[in-house]
Amino acid sequence: MRHIVATLGIHAIVFTEAYRPEGHGKIEAFNRLAKAAFVAEVKASSIRTLDELNEAFAAWMQQEYNRRVHSETGQSPEERFREGLQELSYIDEQQLGLAFRWKEQRTADKTGVFSLFGTRYQVGAELSRRRFDIYFDPEMLDEVEVHHDGHFVERCRPLEVHQHRRPKPQPDDQALPPTDAPGPVVDWLGHLVEKRRDEGFVQPAASASREPNQDDAVVAALQRHLASEVFDEAVARDFLRRYGPFDPQRAEAALRDIVGDVAVATHHITFYLQAIRQALK
Repeated sequence: MRHIVATLGIHAIVFTEAYRPEGHGKIEAFNRLAKAAFVAEVKASSIRTLDELNEAFAAWMQQEYNRRVHSETGQSPEERFREGLQELSYIDEQQLGLAFRWKEQRTADKTGVFSLFGTRYQVGAELSRRRFDIYFDPEMLDEVEVHHDGHFVERCRPLEVHQHRRPKPQPDDQALPPTDAPGPVVDWLGHLVEKRRDEGFVQPAASASREPNQDDAVVAALQRHLASEVFDEAVARDFLRRYGPFDPQRAEAALRDIVGDVAVATHHITFYLQAIRQALK
């Protein structure tokens, strides 16, 4: 919690004296209401996935909780929230994502390899034998973010030593048979979800730290300025996944400066990608 509030610039944590929760019991009251009104409905619904649960909770909050008049304020939470809109401040989405990730410090060896929970990763040569911060989700260690001196450097995946020969393709896993679960008698949360959709709400997809169209624009710029025999889309996208996203307009401007007056750019594509990365730092 201290890491979260420090990353987001929130004031220091205020602790409540034991057995004296007066003035700080709002979360407990909400949890009690959610358990009695929402969790009970979940047990009687047809919800089977986390996405369905999230959508149902958003519908319950919007249709039920936020429109119920509070006994002390005489207003619904939605009305009271709108009265204080001018006092809101917003957090950058990437900063918010970092705040809720775990953080560890590591030092890479001379080859750039470091270990996290028994899994080895490899960073670029510029971070070899240096100490840096790692941000990660402990349940999704297939990719971690590396930061140095408070700035993002790259994303790393588990280190793999590949064979010289391309491995044979593996057959797709067979789909699991569907489970036979009885449907609820009355699905109140399903009704709230449908009502919310009818009012024009669209359930957002899982947020990502990057926008795919940014990578598409950078790849298109590379294809325009580089010779066809050196352009490799797979290499470009893997580089952008590791070090991006880059601002498309700034990246193309840097690429034009790098290419200069040469009629056809014939260096390897990684030469231009590394040069763009250095120019945008």
